[in-house]
Amino acid sequence: MADWSLLPTQPLAFFELAPNFDRKDLKRAYGKLIKQYKPETHPVEFQRIREAYELLEGQNRYGVVEAQMRQAADAWTTTDALRPDQPASSERKAREDLPDTEASAEETYQRLKAQASKTPQTYFALATLSDLVESPSSNMYLKWLLTGIKAFPSDPGLLRLVSEYLSAFTEPSAAAATLQTIAKLVAGDDFYRVTEPLWNRLIDEGEFEAFAKTLDTCERLLKHRSLRPKLAFYIHVLRLAMWKAPLPWTEERLKFIEAHGSELASGMDEEIELLKALFKYRHHDRSQIANSAVGAKVDQLIAAYCKGNSLATLSEVALLCDELARNGNGWQQTFPASETAKHYDTLWLCMLILSDVAQQTGVGFGQVNQLRMQQQADATVSDIVKTVEEISSRIYWLRARLYGTPLLVYWLGPLILTFGWSYWGAMLVIWSLLAVLSFVALAVPFYLKKKVDARIEKLIEKEYEKLWRPRMFRYVQACHTPAQNSIAELQKSAHDLGQSNIVELVLAYAFGDRAMHLFNFLQLFVH
Repeated sequence: MADWSLLPTQPLAFFELAPNFDRKDLKRAYGKLIKQYKPETHPVEFQRIREAYELLEGQNRYGVVEAQMRQAADAWTTTDALRPDQPASSERKAREDLPDTEASAEETYQRLKAQASKTPQTYFALATLSDLVESPSSNMYLKWLLTGIKAFPSDPGLLRLVSEYLSAFTEPSAAAATLQTIAKLVAGDDFYRVTEPLWNRLIDEGEFEAFAKTLDTCERLLKHRSLRPKLAFYIHVLRLAMWKAPLPWTEERLKFIEAHGSELASGMDEEIELLKALFKYRHHDRSQIANSAVGAKVDQLIAAYCKGNSLATLSEVALLCDELARNGNGWQQTFPASETAKHYDTLWLCMLILSDVAQQTGVGFGQVNQLRMQQQADATVSDIVKTVEEISSRIYWLRARLYGTPLLVYWLGPLILTFGWSYWGAMLVIWSLLAVLSFVALAVPFYLKKKVDARIEKLIEKEYEKLWRPRMFRYVQACHTPAQNSIAELQKSAHDLGQSNIVELVLAYAFGDRAMHLFNFLQLFVH
């Protein structure tokens, strides 16, 4: 049972994590909790778990150590987003200085301003009071926080308040100047983590050129002490930037990430793999995928996932998955088995996205009804056998024709000479040529075998697409269990029915059908 008293100040203890936790530990603990507190049945509890998860995920990604996290929790206990139009009261010491009336607010504000020595809490109180006594257009709330950071550059409480403020920043025209000011004041290791929310909005709502220019200016102003925060920032922001950025800009950042990957925290490999797959999709495969109805939905899914990281985003992705999971025919037409290799990067990207979304929302394959699954497997094997027997016969005659032709020439040659004696000279020449060619073919069995295997493979591939694949799609859709498990059940059923050799032919293709495996994964999101 979750101990809610530990939130929001002790997220590590809430998730029962060690100070040196990695991303996999966090995701495992998060997934365990949200299976108990699902968003549709426990929305409030899920939101609290989600907020704690996002805090720890960001801290881990940027390498913020446990001591800093505990210091921030002890100094500040913010529960509200702090913004000029929503005065907050979170820090206990500063709250004691806040007045009860507007008249005393002005007096307290002036008294605190006049103090020669100010603490981080004093700057917080001044920022909060400025909402009451200063003009909203003056934006004194942020100015006081930044003044405090100038005096205390690494204070975790002030940095957290600035980050919260920037997540609700409502002045796009002032974003560039604000970021440049913060770059001059905040230590290099903290800059990317604190300003990440505003960078997201800047690239999402503005022109990429303005974003790139502002980022370049800020990076010139920063004094870096570590590469890890910069790497973590680029891994995060590239998901969004890639939809607007020119190819050279994206390539340069990806190369930078790959060249310094050893600086990253453990568990970041999947993030880099996702970026590489997204790059290939965005700049190479998207034009081929997005021209069909299913392809357009897939494009929407990828874009929605990359452009947001909220509960609303996860809900949007889940709804798109639900639509795709109900369109098996469209899925097969968009991703033919014969072109699976061609669409490998897109399918792999979708699999990474769905795995992450499933983990973040707590969905998974439930308990399997073994008897029902066995019945479905038996019925599927019976359907496959009916078509495989016909294909096996065609394969037999194909082998006989290709291997038997050279021998037939040897046998017909003497007959031609016997019955065509009046043209024996011409017949002899023709037979001799055929015999030489046939001898060469027989003398090089490897050549014949490759030719026969290629023809058989083409035949089976065609029949798999036409006859067996639709049946396999319906089967994995009905089983509601991982595709490899349902295919293994088919193998067992085929063995029990004495048809294992025949069915293995089909299952070899099914195991390698990545599009079918992804379609199976989509079934998790069917409501």
